[in-house]
Amino acid sequence: MKSLWLKTSAITASFSVLMGLSLTATAATTKAKAKAAKTSASSTVSTSVAQAPATVKAKKKLPISISDWSTFYGPLVNDISTGKTSDSAIDATTGLSSRHQVTFKYAINDKLSVAPVADFKIQHTVVPGEEKGFTLKDPFLKIAKNDLLTAKIRGNDIHLDSQLRLYAPASKSSRQNKTSGSASLWLNPTVNFAKSKFSLTVYNYARHYFQSQTFGPSGSALAANELYTGPQLSYSITDKVSAFVLYETAMTFNTLGQAQSSTSPNDSLADFEPGMSLDVTPNISLIPFLNWYTNQPVATTSINLSASIKLL
Repeated sequence: MKSLWLKTSAITASFSVLMGLSLTATAATTKAKAKAAKTSASSTVSTSVAQAPATVKAKKKLPISISDWSTFYGPLVNDISTGKTSDSAIDATTGLSSRHQVTFKYAINDKLSVAPVADFKIQHTVVPGEEKGFTLKDPFLKIAKNDLLTAKIRGNDIHLDSQLRLYAPASKSSRQNKTSGSASLWLNPTVNFAKSKFSLTVYNYARHYFQSQTFGPSGSALAANELYTGPQLSYSITDKVSAFVLYETAMTFNTLGQAQSSTSPNDSLADFEPGMSLDVTPNISLIPFLNWYTNQPVATTSINLSASIKLL
């Protein structure tokens, strides 16, 4: 869903190990036996190395990492040369763009982390009313707690991940609307089905905008609350390749309490995204996917590509 930045970032960690080996030799108490023992130990070092089990000592994991999550919103499947793609509104189009999030993560432990995230958009092609170039989005602080809850039911592994995001009003629209910021709470349950390569994750969040006024400069009521849910069914083809289908829907309520479905009836509130996830290297993943807004013809489906890159 282009109007939302909903994919959660994927950050990986790398480990290295330091191999260590210790050999001990026992000397006799007499000088003659000590000399012989020394000679014997020297002549059998290679044999001892081959036979002695190695002691592996893990190198301490760095608590800091930097990653980038980017999505390129590409052209329509039936017309890839126009430099346009579908918008959520019926019969509307928009230029090609990309969205980027750079995350600076500090891991407090294996399950709890804090990460400031820079968020921006680049408009590559335009339609009337749009401008090319760089647009800053509201940066945010992400506090993530993995495995908030875990359970095993009939062999199915279940766990709940959570996030709290605190947004700073740095974007042009936030400053124009005099928004004081916003906050969102994410709760994402996952079920790994027993004896199966299938898994189901449901991404959910509620976001509240701290508005200092009811109406924006255009005279329209400002966004107050937003609800989102996105169930995703995944199938693991190999340990590095998986297929998925994501269905997502969202609803925004303005400062007058009106729902988006009544104020913008031509907007799609849902979309389908089938795609693949490919781990190209331990630090790079590519996710090609299609996007179809359910209130529009299938011919308006667009081609898109996300990339997750670990920089540090």
